[in-house]
Amino acid sequence: MAIDREDSQYGLAYMDLVTGDFYVTGLSDFSLVCGEIRNLKAREVVIGYDLSEAEEQILSRQMNLVLSYEQETYEDVHLLDSRLATVEGATSGKTSPVCPSDADERVESLKTCYSL
Repeated sequence: MAIDREDSQYGLAYMDLVTGDFYVTGLSDFSLVCGEIRNLKAREVVIGYDLSEAEEQILSRQMNLVLSYEQETYEDVHLLDSRLATVEGATSGKTSPVCPSDADERVESLKTCYSL
């Protein structure tokens, strides 16, 4: 799951690992973002903007989430719906299935770990 913010608009993106479905939405308020995170029972959130101290306290201490920060957006334009708002596109880029430069090493490591 990833969240991002542009002005007063928040973007939230996540992937259902069972079905492979990818979801992204825009929300107007941080409390709505927290509600969605609770509903989805997320344990880790990728953050795409500088959290305020109050937001960080809510996410990390009150909701007990693991927070990761990713400022870079991976743009797979051909995979994204052109109707997405800017913040939704930026958020979805934080969870994009684009492979990082060390992807081959990670795949080999996983194969070894799981004896594949």
